[in-house]
Amino acid sequence: MVVLAKPSIMGHTLLVPIFQLITNPVSALTHIHAKYGDQVFVNFFNSKLLFVCNPEHIAEVYGLEGKGLMSRDFMYEAKKLLFGDGLVNSKSGLWTKQRRLMHPLFTSEAIAVWGQHFVEEADRLANNLKKSTNPDVNLSSELKVLIQRIFIRVLFGKSADTMEDADILIDSMSAITNGLAPHLVTETIGKGKLKILFPFHAWRLRKAINHLTTFVHKEIQVKNDQPSHDLIS
Repeated sequence: MVVLAKPSIMGHTLLVPIFQLITNPVSALTHIHAKYGDQVFVNFFNSKLLFVCNPEHIAEVYGLEGKGLMSRDFMYEAKKLLFGDGLVNSKSGLWTKQRRLMHPLFTSEAIAVWGQHFVEEADRLANNLKKSTNPDVNLSSELKVLIQRIFIRVLFGKSADTMEDADILIDSMSAITNGLAPHLVTETIGKGKLKILFPFHAWRLRKAINHLTTFVHKEIQVKNDQPSHDLIS
């Protein structure tokens, strides 16, 4: 197990990159990790922040939380807009209850189906790149779309190519992806007060979440009559 034990960095050292998380989170995180390493502890005013990018560190964070040795409860309200009281955001007894409810979904058959979705979507991207005559490929953009398409397959059980309004759905997911980090930052370091400085970001994120929620509710009605190996079912 990796030990998360590097010394803290004073908040003023990362003042500019932390506020850049609101407007350009990817660039800010890239700068922070490139300059300070895979794990960065920061004392930022009254908050203690931990930035990690190594998968082993992320796994350890979850492990420490499970043992009650680390807590992100202060982010509950920040995450509630998107995650509500689901597994990602709940805690203690509620989290345990929800985990037990979700556990039966992760059967070997379902995981095999999801794995095939991963392969099919990755093959689709690879074939499209091979056929492309454009020498300049934005790999980050292509991978983001790939992840969104996989998410759609696992959640809804069907390809984005066969869904009505799939482009609008993907646009909403992109807006959520782009807006989630700034939302978490403004809620965490400013207790929500910083949102008034970025009204368009907040409006666009809420609109995208509402669209995704409406889409999910519509699919739930369909899946009540046609269950299959997807998370909606």
